[in-house]
Amino acid sequence: MRIITFSSRSTTFKWMICTVVSFLFLSRVNAQNTKWKFETDGIVRSTDLDWSIAGNLDGQSPNILSELIFSNINAIGTSFKIKYNPTDKFDFFVSYQKLWTYAGTGLDTDYEKDDRVRPTYQQEFTSHTGSSNSVRIGGTYYLFINNKFKVGSGIQFRNFEHKLFILQENLPDLNSTYIVNSKSLGLSLCGHYYLNEKMAFGSNIMYSILNHHSKANWNLIDIFEHPVSFTQKAVGYGLEGTLNFNYFFKKNISMSFGLIFERQTSSDGKDKSYLKDKTTRETKFNGLNLNSKSLFLRFSYFL
Repeated sequence: MRIITFSSRSTTFKWMICTVVSFLFLSRVNAQNTKWKFETDGIVRSTDLDWSIAGNLDGQSPNILSELIFSNINAIGTSFKIKYNPTDKFDFFVSYQKLWTYAGTGLDTDYEKDDRVRPTYQQEFTSHTGSSNSVRIGGTYYLFINNKFKVGSGIQFRNFEHKLFILQENLPDLNSTYIVNSKSLGLSLCGHYYLNEKMAFGSNIMYSILNHHSKANWNLIDIFEHPVSFTQKAVGYGLEGTLNFNYFFKKNISMSFGLIFERQTSSDGKDKSYLKDKTTRETKFNGLNLNSKSLFLRFSYFL
């Protein structure tokens, strides 16, 4: 430690089922000549996240003073996306994703010596509640299009937030939170290969630069202010890759499933603690690492 329900998900699934059923009754149009595309996804995701701070701004005394590790933060949820194609060469989109955490664990450790030597405190915890949301706005220019292939390059802005909890069954008053926020600008390369009129494969890879900002509420530590006990700021980069398979029920209705892999890494930054006596303390933030993998099932309607 740094001394420092599922009912909403059932409503989401009911909405998704109603949406899918309604798609199946919509009229046929030619997807290649459509202007609008509407997508809804069901998503499951697993995330690992870790960060650490040093003993001072020089990164010493020791170089790792406190470390927090979240493991297998499993979540389920949905996303919605609207895409507009003014021409065959361009598209613009906006999307929103919301996930709810249902399982996860973690480890909180403080150290006396450099390089994670001689722990002075070590405690496991659970993190089986929380949420994340993501908003994206962007566009794609298609560099090459024919009957079999479609290749494009895009740009997008993303605002991502993940709220994690630190809980212990034998300590019911413990309800600490850690909220990760990143704003990023990314460049992407995407490709589609059409096997026939019914089936296609797709892929996308994106590199982003990001501005990382986190805040925490260590609710049982009296020396800290509440609800903001400390903040962390840094810059970094992100990588995201997607693979998917598409099947067209009709020319204007499709289903796809696939995988998403994501990594966010920040460089060294600054950690600022807010104390109860109204003073602040600063130390070196050694950076944050976030790795996630997702499975999704998507239904699309072209208008």
